[in-house]
Amino acid sequence: MDIPLFTQSTFDLTDQAGRKLSIYARGQVGKLDYRLILSNPFPITTSGTVLPTGNPTTPNSSFAQQGNHLQYHGLLIWNFFDRETHVVAYMPGTYYGKKNILNLEAGFIEQKNATWSSSDGGQTVNYHPLNCWSVAIFYDAPLNKEKETALNAYLGYFETNYGPGYLRYVGIMPTADGLAASAPYLAGSQGNAFPTFGTGHVIYSQFGYCVNSL
Repeated sequence: MDIPLFTQSTFDLTDQAGRKLSIYARGQVGKLDYRLILSNPFPITTSGTVLPTGNPTTPNSSFAQQGNHLQYHGLLIWNFFDRETHVVAYMPGTYYGKKNILNLEAGFIEQKNATWSSSDGGQTVNYHPLNCWSVAIFYDAPLNKEKETALNAYLGYFETNYGPGYLRYVGIMPTADGLAASAPYLAGSQGNAFPTFGTGHVIYSQFGYCVNSL
């Protein structure tokens, strides 16, 4: 399974499919896996539709197109048993019973004045920081090595603060996603956009049972 899209907080908003100019430090010290990143975001807003801002009754937030500030990212992972691989940016997700993994992780992303809102149609603008953080636990371990059965489980809590009233709908197909901006309803003219990013709290979990690995 691919990672849930909501975990990529600024996907196609201050980056191009997760790519942006950055400097970073990453590595492993004993059981600790660390990643620290300083990014220079750029506003492109090529994906999704947000709730309208400027309404006096619902001054929803939207990503700012000016006043660029640096983004700060961090991720810490403690490997209780076997260490996860550290070759690419993404984790494998499962080792099909080849490793005994129990990890506790915490991460964050912050940016000053990342979003804006207005209650008078844009005459007065209020800026808001981007502040998202999460904690999660991951377990992947063999049950019976001879039968090649394994258990995989993940549980995470995500605090996502994009500013008051922020909610972004994203469509699966680029065509439908583009049409969503001009459609009279948030799901877009083809109806496949759904709320993907927003200010609030998210609990995400997944569970898997491996019967026979390849």
